[in-house]
Amino acid sequence: MTSSISTEAANAKVVIGKPLSPARLALRRFSRNRLGLIGTVIVALFVLCAIFAPLISPHDYQNTSAINAYKAPGESPEYLLGTDESGRDVLSRLIWGARTSLIVSLAAQAIMLVLGLVLGFSAGWFGGWIDFVVNRLIEVFVALPALLFRILVVIVLGGGITNLILAISLLAWPELARLVRAQVLGYRGREFVEASHALGSSTTEIALRHVLPNILNPLIVAITFSIPSVIILESSLSFLGYGINEPTPSWGKMVGGAANYIQSYWHLGILPTICLSIVMIGFSFFGDAVRDALDPRSAQKAP
Repeated sequence: MTSSISTEAANAKVVIGKPLSPARLALRRFSRNRLGLIGTVIVALFVLCAIFAPLISPHDYQNTSAINAYKAPGESPEYLLGTDESGRDVLSRLIWGARTSLIVSLAAQAIMLVLGLVLGFSAGWFGGWIDFVVNRLIEVFVALPALLFRILVVIVLGGGITNLILAISLLAWPELARLVRAQVLGYRGREFVEASHALGSSTTEIALRHVLPNILNPLIVAITFSIPSVIILESSLSFLGYGINEPTPSWGKMVGGAANYIQSYWHLGILPTICLSIVMIGFSFFGDAVRDALDPRSAQKAP
């Protein structure tokens, strides 16, 4: 009986003392970051609001009513956050504006990720003239006046979500390509990569099985911090009138449309600004927590 108890205790001690995987260590560090958890809740609410916009919005965001124009928040139980100059429900347009921001940010991130990975990996892995061409291409795109170039793209191609996504992503990939190139250069000469190459593995196989998993952490951090930047860009272009076309709602466009009469109808400009600020704070907290959780140096300090 005593031997059985001691064996169970020894087994329990082994299980308890078993080292945690890097993923579980990162999750533990993330769960202990209070600001990160607050940011996660904000980001989750933003995403859920965008996904379920058709179900939770009280009105159709494009329904107009001249009789109900310029209602203040709380003035009517039917319009909790008031109405705009066309009598459209502000709350519904804020909810659908979250969907617009999410679609633009995710689509732009996908294009940036593809361009950054392909060009950055090609430059770092093959070197030579490919590295030269990619670096010169990066320098050209970085040298362009970003805001003016994006406005020019929208003017030439026209407004709308698709063209806005192209305008944002075409100038946002160089930083990601630089990051991927630097990471690939650091791993290209490693022993396990050279061994895989000597065994006849193709470049695609080496990239997917060996290099990409090792550069995943900095990529995740870069993408996490890039999403709020894209949301700000979309809002800025829409504010200037070069973004989303009517009647699709956008937080930036709502602020820009209310600029002329914000002193009389404060809610039309303040409410979308508050939504945008809260989402930016949420992504900032979330990105900081992800960076700290994935930082290998933090693992040495973890209990």
